[in-house]
Amino acid sequence: MIKRGFIINIPQRIDGVWQFSAWILWIIHRYHFPSILFVTLLGVLLSFFFCNWKFMFLMITFIETLYLSIGVHETFHMAYGMFIGGKNFPKSISIIPYTLEVRTNFDPKRKLAPEDLYVITFAGPVFSLLISFISIIIIKLFNLPRWLYIYIIIFSLINILSLLPFSDTDGKRVFGFIKQNPHFLKNLLLSLPYFFVLSFKRFKEVRGI
Repeated sequence: MIKRGFIINIPQRIDGVWQFSAWILWIIHRYHFPSILFVTLLGVLLSFFFCNWKFMFLMITFIETLYLSIGVHETFHMAYGMFIGGKNFPKSISIIPYTLEVRTNFDPKRKLAPEDLYVITFAGPVFSLLISFISIIIIKLFNLPRWLYIYIIIFSLINILSLLPFSDTDGKRVFGFIKQNPHFLKNLLLSLPYFFVLSFKRFKEVRGI
C-alpha cells in the first residue's frame, strides 16, 4: 500500500475485470484531471504558436496512453488477485495525484502462499508488456504507420520501470521474494516461463480441472 496519497475502496458492485478496468481509469482521470488540463492547455498553446494542431492531439493522446497503461497494469494485478484470492480479495487502490504511483491493495487479513503473491505481483507488468509485444507484431503484419511505435513505447514505459528493483516497485517485491526463497526460483531466467506455468497450475486448481 502506498503510504502517501489517497486510498479509494473498490465499490462492492464491481465483481469483474472489465468493471474494474473502467472504474480505475475513471479514478485515474478524476485524480489527475489538473495534469490532463495542464497538458491540454499546453498543447493548445503550442498548436496556436506553431499553427499546427497536431501538437494538441499528440500531447493529449500521449498522456492518455500513459494513463491507459497504468489502468491496464493495475487491472491485471486485480484480475489475478480476484482469480486466486476470490472476489473480495482486492480491497482498494492507492493513488498519488501528479505522479504515476497507483497501486491495487489486497485484503491484509488473507494469507496467501508465496507462489500466489509472486504471480499476482508479476501479472501487471508481464501481461501489459505482452500486449505491447502483440501490438508490435500487428503493426508489422499489417504494415501500419511506424509512428504508432511511439505509443507502444509510452504504454510499455510504466511496465518496464515497474520491473526494475528500485523503490517500492513490483520488480523489487519479486526480487525480494526470490531472494527469500532461493529454493523456489534459483535462476532468474526461469522467472518468466515459471510465471506462466504457475498461472496455469493455479487456474487448474481453482477451476477444479
